[in-house]
Amino acid sequence: MISNACSIPSANPNTGRIHIIAHSMGTMLALESLRQLQARYGDTVADRIGSVVFAAPDIDMDVFASATNRMGPLARKITVITATNDRALVLSGEIAGGMTRVGAAEKASIEQLGVHVIDASEEGWGIINHDLFLSNAQVRRVIRRSIDAA
Repeated sequence: MISNACSIPSANPNTGRIHIIAHSMGTMLALESLRQLQARYGDTVADRIGSVVFAAPDIDMDVFASATNRMGPLARKITVITATNDRALVLSGEIAGGMTRVGAAEKASIEQLGVHVIDASEEGWGIINHDLFLSNAQVRRVIRRSIDAA
């Protein structure tokens, strides 16, 4: 259910654009909130949302595809940061019965959904590679540009 706070982007004319950055399992909450806002307010909500960045989203590809298909122009504001070598998401997918997680999917398969994709697979280093969006300056610059351009 949408809380009153979720109505702020479209109901309050004094509120500027809202930028959303979510990581891992938090992207599911952000995605569902955006989907509900779209369902309640229609395409007008896209005017109030700036940039949406999902870093290493721990969301099933089918769920993500279904949600973005129903979001209309709002889906085009989404940038997904992926890493096919994200060990945490590989494990999460195995636990989920072999379902590919969006954050570990191939760039081309996510781009087909009409969202922007940054493949950070080669951009960082780490034991589990689940924080590449934080550990790499180039990826952080891309996030900044995404927000500045919104």
